[in-house]
Amino acid sequence: MDKLNPMHAFPAPTSGLSSARKSSNHHTSTAVFAALSEPSASQVGVLLDQMQEALCVIDARYTVRYWNAALEKLSGVGRHEALNQPLFRLLPGNFKDALEDRISGAIASNEKQSGEIIFKYQKHDYFAFHFQISPFPFANGTPLWMLSFVDITDRYRLQFEKERQEHFATLSVLSVSVAQELASPLDEICRHVERILQDLNGLIGNSRLHNALNSIISQVYRISYLAHNLVALTQQSKPLFVSLKINDLMLDAIEQYEQEVGSRLIANLHFHEDLPFVVGDPMLMQSALQILLKIAVEFAGEDAVPRIRTQHDADSGRVIVLFENRGPIVPSDELEHLFEWYYGSTAISPGASLGLFISKKIIEAQKGHFKIISEEGKGTIFEVDLPALN
Repeated sequence: MDKLNPMHAFPAPTSGLSSARKSSNHHTSTAVFAALSEPSASQVGVLLDQMQEALCVIDARYTVRYWNAALEKLSGVGRHEALNQPLFRLLPGNFKDALEDRISGAIASNEKQSGEIIFKYQKHDYFAFHFQISPFPFANGTPLWMLSFVDITDRYRLQFEKERQEHFATLSVLSVSVAQELASPLDEICRHVERILQDLNGLIGNSRLHNALNSIISQVYRISYLAHNLVALTQQSKPLFVSLKINDLMLDAIEQYEQEVGSRLIANLHFHEDLPFVVGDPMLMQSALQILLKIAVEFAGEDAVPRIRTQHDADSGRVIVLFENRGPIVPSDELEHLFEWYYGSTAISPGASLGLFISKKIIEAQKGHFKIISEEGKGTIFEVDLPALN
């Protein structure tokens, strides 16, 4: 399937230019190329048209003197519409922002300059180009410069996918470390509590103490089970992607939280009724949502009633989960450090950054995004967005 020509996503500033069309004459007129020395203008035109790079030739005033077939296809602007036009009337506005100073510098120094430019497209995609501006070797008398573009979007997308996999690998390494640190002391705690229970077996009137110790054993076993499962999780080469209902995962997270604290969660719940499915690893997503719920509720404190919402942004095709504490905020100088897992946040709680770090890595491994918004009068919001399953 043909992909969208990248430049077509960014309309040129002028509306009077027609879309690309194949010219029957593949050579630029001698009048336009009057400044060229030997070889002849027609020979140079043939040479440039055979190049894979999308390129044009401009003068010191950025007027187009040549526009090859590859640039016709990439830009959607035909050759005859481009000739003798100002360059930046033919390219999208953000190209001017990125290139004008570089071209000006190359012209002033009469030396080659090159680099890469990246443009956001829609909400979560982008296009990338490598460009080069250099003195045109066939000019005679009138200085000319050649500007070329190579679409490197696929390379950047592959790099993005590689980084996403590295995020998951980082999570795996972290999981192993956490599991190893947790497993041994938890097992030791369990053994000590069991010995205490054995010593209390013959005593009367200690039912409350017995219940408390049994609760400790139950919770320690649960954490130990999680620690050992983290090790097993890291042995997977990639996440187990299945279709998930975010509303169901949130209800499970709330139920687990209530079991842990031994009381009902006091919060305003607003769940979108017709929420589409998302794709993700159920174990990982459940862990991330439980972590965020616990941190958000604890950070809200006793004087605020947190709000938890799910919604669907049909325009971007994303499912969004919002944890709003409606109370305390995070100081701006701490916000940038909250995803550093070793950072001891004083605003939320010591160690909260480890949970936020793990949650962020899990969400990114599911092709999602996680950010924290904290403003006076609005409180602190944990925002998770995930791609909806079409």
